[in-house]
Amino acid sequence: MPKKKIKHSEVRAYNFILNDLEKIGWIAKNPSSHDEGEVWTQTECLSESGIKKYLQLEHPENIVKLNESDLYLIEAKRTIVELEKATDEAIYYSNKINKGKNLKVKIISGVVGNPEDGYYIKSKFFKSGKWNDITINNNSLTSLVSKKLATQLLLENTFEIKDILIVTFPCLVDSLFS
Repeated sequence: MPKKKIKHSEVRAYNFILNDLEKIGWIAKNPSSHDEGEVWTQTECLSESGIKKYLQLEHPENIVKLNESDLYLIEAKRTIVELEKATDEAIYYSNKINKGKNLKVKIISGVVGNPEDGYYIKSKFFKSGKWNDITINNNSLTSLVSKKLATQLLLENTFEIKDILIVTFPCLVDSLFS
């Protein structure tokens, strides 16, 4: 008997996001309650007055605190066909936060998928009033943004990273970008 097509929940992406953020160098603890914390999950971000003022009761899946003024926002959806929707919603939340003076979302990622189908990610950087695809060696980034890469993007104020060695061995990739 054929199996019924299962509808997945976007909640399945939440663990993937937090686990992946930790693997690439982020401390996935609430920065409002842990000095070393860097990642707000869901409504936790509303404890930060500069975020709550502009989002009110809305919230994305995660916000990563890059430093005292810059943020990285992540929005998830359940199916692969919703990648643009996840990215658009991340931009929507970011544009609201960016109306403030003290906090600015500079990086966003849209994440879609589930454990069975895999995960797809699109990441962008805000420069000159526009959201631009993050590229490495002219190829769009298809992963979450590591702490090391976020630092480079902010320092260089760019969405284009050039002349990075691309390694096809996963164990080497982890050491390069985490």
